[in-house]
Amino acid sequence: MNRGMFGHVAGAGPRWATLVLIVTVWAPPAAAQVVDATSTTMLRLKPDWRAGDTRTGFWGTEMVGLSVRNIEVSGVDDLNIQLSAWGQLSSLKDSIYTDTTGDIDLLYIQGSLFHRHLSLTLGRQLVSGGAARVLQLDGVNATAMIGKGFGVTGYAGAPTVSRFNYPVGEFAFGGRAFWRPSYGSEVGVSFLEIISGSVLSRQDLGLDARWAILSNLWASASGILSLQEERFADADLNVHWQILPTVEVFAKGQHYSPDLFLPMTSIFSVFAETNRDAVGGGVFWQTTPRLGLYGEYNRLWVDGGHGDEAELRATYRLTRKSTVGVNARFLFVPVNGVTDLRAWVSFALSQRVRLTADVEGTVLSNPVNAKTGSIVGTGSATWAIGSGWSAMLSGSAGSTPFFESVFTATARIGYTFSNYGNKGAAR
Repeated sequence: MNRGMFGHVAGAGPRWATLVLIVTVWAPPAAAQVVDATSTTMLRLKPDWRAGDTRTGFWGTEMVGLSVRNIEVSGVDDLNIQLSAWGQLSSLKDSIYTDTTGDIDLLYIQGSLFHRHLSLTLGRQLVSGGAARVLQLDGVNATAMIGKGFGVTGYAGAPTVSRFNYPVGEFAFGGRAFWRPSYGSEVGVSFLEIISGSVLSRQDLGLDARWAILSNLWASASGILSLQEERFADADLNVHWQILPTVEVFAKGQHYSPDLFLPMTSIFSVFAETNRDAVGGGVFWQTTPRLGLYGEYNRLWVDGGHGDEAELRATYRLTRKSTVGVNARFLFVPVNGVTDLRAWVSFALSQRVRLTADVEGTVLSNPVNAKTGSIVGTGSATWAIGSGWSAMLSGSAGSTPFFESVFTATARIGYTFSNYGNKGAAR
């Protein structure tokens, strides 16, 4: 899937030419009140396992971000430009996680018109909510506020393909109508259609709602129906009740059809599971100002039978900025099972220096490469250097079913620059 440095962007052609033209025309005369720029360089050394062969690889990754907000343009409110991009060099080849590559995650212009009754976003963006789930799109997104809490959102464009996303289609369009009767309450209905060539790749109808029943009792529900398959791709219901200031309980029900998360044009949809249902609940209890306890249990119904899933967690605050905790997760289904145990500590040596360490062990019901468990320990140190600079060193070591011994060494250096009202300041 690698296409070379910024290979994913090269095919965008006219879309990005139009966006760059708009930026070029608007940016020089506009007076930006806030400019944030970030740069993060990460160097990593770790083994890579491929087809039974273990290789040690070196990765260098550069991530950049730019946020230009409160641009002053007559007739436009809340005008801003957002950019997020990355590039990677690797000593290994022939893997989606390796080689030389890069991409632009976000690059869009956003603003409001008609006294904020209409909001427009143009460029590479994330469309979220309702049937869209989280859709990365090269296109346009518009939201119109009609009045009395009613509004409608519409979007259209080309779904983008990143290293970790399966291609979903060549053109997508959809929208969502919503009603917000009060703070914390909203009801919406949405639609999404994706076309791959001349073939329908996805056609979904979504319903979602969240409702503040009382000040300490609220509920949320959502469902996405595949119109082509006439089945729900996913649906959930959650109810939360703050019984006491220190005790919150919740109950939930979930349904997933994993095969409907893939495009209908994908051959992998034939092999995906078709059913996963869960009913359960849990509690969070802040027993003392320092100690918090969390527990959750779900009964599962999956292809082939039923199972159980549970999680227990305890967190203790040593000081205002230092914590220690333990976590246990159990998952058992008819054909497999896993027990995962983790302990961690985060300790602030000073206002600028923090040390963290954790150890995680996993036990598998079914062996992988004749092994039924793994254990990995990780330690890191972060340093807020000052003047916008920060640094991190991290290392891990252990043993997994894929490696007799595994290690990772990571170094990161970051810089953040902020400009308020044309007055530069690094932070």
